[in-house]
Amino acid sequence: MNKISILHLVTAAKNASPFDVNMAFDAGYEKIMPYTNVLLNEVVALTQDAIFSRSPSGIKQEAFFFGGRDIHLALDMQKAARSAMFKPFEMSTFSDPSGAFTTAAAMLAKVDAHLQKSQQTLGQQTIAIFGASGTVGSTAALIAARQGAKIMMMAHADTASMQAYVDNMQQRYDVQLTVADGSSDAAKKNSVGASQCCFVRNTGRCTCVRPRSFRKIFQLESSGRRKRSAAFCDRRCGCDGEWRCDCRYCDCWLRRLSHWSA
Repeated sequence: MNKISILHLVTAAKNASPFDVNMAFDAGYEKIMPYTNVLLNEVVALTQDAIFSRSPSGIKQEAFFFGGRDIHLALDMQKAARSAMFKPFEMSTFSDPSGAFTTAAAMLAKVDAHLQKSQQTLGQQTIAIFGASGTVGSTAALIAARQGAKIMMMAHADTASMQAYVDNMQQRYDVQLTVADGSSDAAKKNSVGASQCCFVRNTGRCTCVRPRSFRKIFQLESSGRRKRSAAFCDRRCGCDGEWRCDCRYCDCWLRRLSHWSA
């Protein structure tokens, strides 16, 4: 008898993400079982329950997904699950807390594709990341750093706190990251001027009532080319829309990529 496919959705959060559940069903899993409020030291036991209750052929129809809001905890959980497996009792594992891994990977793939048009690579770039301590910003920093890019983690308020966070990331993942001051418009301008690419975090709001200064920072002239932060606005804020929105926020932050125009 063919075994049904099961996704074990593990999260330290109070609730499983409906987004993750939808993605899992759309990916073709027949059953999704959420486990919430899971502690790191509980993952090994959950994994062993999953692998020892089916034959090796049945295990191939199972997978573990680690979600939540903490990228470091999700990776630790995935590592713990893998440590509990051995041949032939092994199954696929995947982490994507807050959708950060897939989002950051898609963002960097788009930037890399654009760079290739001018025979450049990510590894040649100095990248300033705003919202660097967030899930997407941190993940983008790790991926780009592994590609050889020089990463500037922008500290909006407390440089010491960002430095402590960066030190932990460097120790965990063996990458090189630099903290840069982003506490003022002047500091942001200096960092943007020293970079070739900028990744900008969006808060999910779209409004044009904020000062224009942030947008001006991202319209610096550099080597005869204008560096711009792509802000595709949904026009609900009353602005003129694409490229002409004066707000710091836009509707589709996935497309808010560093963009070069002649």
